[in-house]
Amino acid sequence: RYSPTVPGVPMPQGQTQNGLVVMPLHSALDYMQRVALPQAHPQATGWRVMEQKPLPQLVRVYQGVTQGRGLDFRYDAALLRVAYQEGGVSYEEAMITLIEDMGQLGAGMWSNKDTMFIRAPLGELKRWEAVLRQIQDSVKLNPQWLDGELRGQATRSKKTLQHQREMNRMAQ
Repeated sequence: RYSPTVPGVPMPQGQTQNGLVVMPLHSALDYMQRVALPQAHPQATGWRVMEQKPLPQLVRVYQGVTQGRGLDFRYDAALLRVAYQEGGVSYEEAMITLIEDMGQLGAGMWSNKDTMFIRAPLGELKRWEAVLRQIQDSVKLNPQWLDGELRGQATRSKKTLQHQREMNRMAQ
């Protein structure tokens, strides 16, 4: 709601700040229903939630990666399964996402990580889930790359915050 660099300065929802859209932090389920699915399928109608559940095991994976690295990131992950119609076809879609709240280090920034959609004509999704799970499970994180990426994110976040504060100071 407010600038992380200048207390009390409003940042209206929908405004773009440094290329990022300002919006409140969403839970994983809320993000999928209010942001991701409508963006992915703007012409879809007849939405029906078939299943929704938290994914604490995915949260634990990300927490394990960031623990001990000086990062106070918080996570929320969930699965959402919906049915809808689009272009005259009835679909079933499963989606997972992980929300990463970067806390103080991120100066109010958050993002969605590992957001995946799996769609098939209604009634055919179960046939494909095993194949898609095998593909997903074949991905292995390189810890050295991840350490470098997290350090880089932290450095960029600090620099961005410093630049924003300096710009605000000069504007005043």
